[in-house]
Amino acid sequence: MTALSIPVPEISVKEVLYYMRAGQDESARAIAEEGVSLVRRAADCKIVYERFPFSRTDDTVTIGSWTICSKSLSAHLKECREVVVFGATAGIGVDRVITASGNRSGALSLAVDSAGGVLVEAVCDRLEELIGGKRVFRYSPGYGDFPLSEQREMANLLKLEKTIGVTLTEGLMLRPTKSVTAIIGIL
Repeated sequence: MTALSIPVPEISVKEVLYYMRAGQDESARAIAEEGVSLVRRAADCKIVYERFPFSRTDDTVTIGSWTICSKSLSAHLKECREVVVFGATAGIGVDRVITASGNRSGALSLAVDSAGGVLVEAVCDRLEELIGGKRVFRYSPGYGDFPLSEQREMANLLKLEKTIGVTLTEGLMLRPTKSVTAIIGIL
């Protein structure tokens, strides 16, 4: 298993505006830029991942002793030879900035939340660059019929709390909120 802290990737203001569903006017752009700045300063980007051989049937995927009942995940991995199971986070500081910005203005809170979302996607993209090679897009619990309850197994497998400081709530949500778990198929 590999766990890394990575430099904060670029956060596209254009993508933040898209997430905000805001126009391109100067005031929206200024709020988005402030949100990006706050998130960049607060971020502590980390990833953890491991490569695994796997097997599949039409409706299951087995990674070691972990069997996932999911036709959509099985179909997604049909041409793959191995998988990478990973977790990524922008860090707890981003959650704190989202909360604090909500006390200042709703628009800023939206910009910070959007910037955090763009950032964690950029962290996932950075992981894919590290993995290299040809691969299928990442697939997370909750997509298709891949049960969200599988977050528990991913959290245990990757030791998320110990490796990157990510915990799982009783409702199966990741904390910090700008965190992701997923499986990437390697072709």
